[in-house]
Amino acid sequence: MRFLKLLMCLLVCVFLVSCDLGFDSGFDINIFSNNPGPIVTDYHTIYNIETQTFHKITQSYNSRAYFVTDFENPENDVLLYNHRDGITLGDISGQAGSCDIEDAQLLAISHNRNRMVYKKDKDLYLANVNITGIINITNTPQTDFEATPSFTENDLMIVYAYNETEHNVLTPSIRTYNIETGNTEILFTNESTNSYMFSYPVLVNDMIIYLRSMNNSAPTMYFCDLDGENHITQPTINPIALAMNYKFNRLTYLAGSNGNNYLYAKDVSTGSVRSVSVYNSQGPILFSFDQDLILLTSLANRDSCTLYNAETLGKITIEGLFGTPHINKAGTKLIGLSYTVIDYNN
Repeated sequence: MRFLKLLMCLLVCVFLVSCDLGFDSGFDINIFSNNPGPIVTDYHTIYNIETQTFHKITQSYNSRAYFVTDFENPENDVLLYNHRDGITLGDISGQAGSCDIEDAQLLAISHNRNRMVYKKDKDLYLANVNITGIINITNTPQTDFEATPSFTENDLMIVYAYNETEHNVLTPSIRTYNIETGNTEILFTNESTNSYMFSYPVLVNDMIIYLRSMNNSAPTMYFCDLDGENHITQPTINPIALAMNYKFNRLTYLAGSNGNNYLYAKDVSTGSVRSVSVYNSQGPILFSFDQDLILLTSLANRDSCTLYNAETLGKITIEGLFGTPHINKAGTKLIGLSYTVIDYNN
């Protein structure tokens, strides 16, 4: 009898703890401690290069933001960013609307800042930055890895890595999508039985530059013809990410291991290469619209970002901004991340 009484008391306690008593305290209750400790929240933040001032826009939810074209007033700066629930278009005052494309991940912006590529339900989509003209450019929901797309120099084609697994065999390829015709072309594929994976393809004139890795090992950078012939290996240790500037005359890539990384800038026409140590920094790498300016940040250091001149690799450090910043067309503003700490102990 005593056991039954104890069991009933226990069940009543469980019920009272688990049920909703009909009021909202406004706080998330930690049943293990009365001290929730400091909470760090990241915000999309605009940094004015001329005035060296910061303006927080909206909570970032660990996402990227880009300055894009305002079709109604091209002189204005508008923002396109990944929100918690998808992709959102908003102005720089922080007046962002509701989620414009749900459950989507923004991957690339065209050089003229008029178009974007995003991923949704395992497919790649092309759209105008004002969320019009949406096109499914892959329509292959069975493929998990269609990634690292980039626009060509004239913004008329998209090149991307397509890594298909069938019968436990991974078959990677480099593909292009022609925006004018809507046609998809397979430039080349890897028919080896080795489990290679392609990433970060860039189309430069009559050449493809891309990274290739095998069995989760460190990738290797390759240069080859458009049909995949005449492969040349770039002698670089553990490349992480690569990108071309908007003039398509300079290749920049990040390489290294265990945080001991180097930033490289290669002149495509002369082949000359400069490098600088960027300890604990990781890609991706972005360029400004009309300046050879590399914007890079350290994931291990959440309080600054660094701007590098792609020709000289001279640098400027901006304290208080991190993430991978993006610069506006005028070269006067950066959009990156900053954080706020709320300490409930004080």
